[in-house]
Amino acid sequence: MSTYGSSSSPASAEESSRLGVEALRFVLSHPGRHRKAAFALLAADAFLTLACGQAVETEDPEEAILSILDEVTGLEAE
Repeated sequence: MSTYGSSSSPASAEESSRLGVEALRFVLSHPGRHRKAAFALLAADAFLTLACGQAVETEDPEEAILSILDEVTGLEAE
């Protein structure tokens, strides 16, 4: 499993959301009790929380939040 992002915070809601979804994909691909999946779930939570915080600072917060939700809910179809 690779690490998510770099040592600096993601610059945008889109980048944070992408990293959160990447972490969630890892979690979904490792069902059961896996330590790396647990850490990935924590990373997903952190990145998606950050993405939502960044989204409310955009010109169109509603659209930004809906975009994050679309990306996350789209994981089930994969």
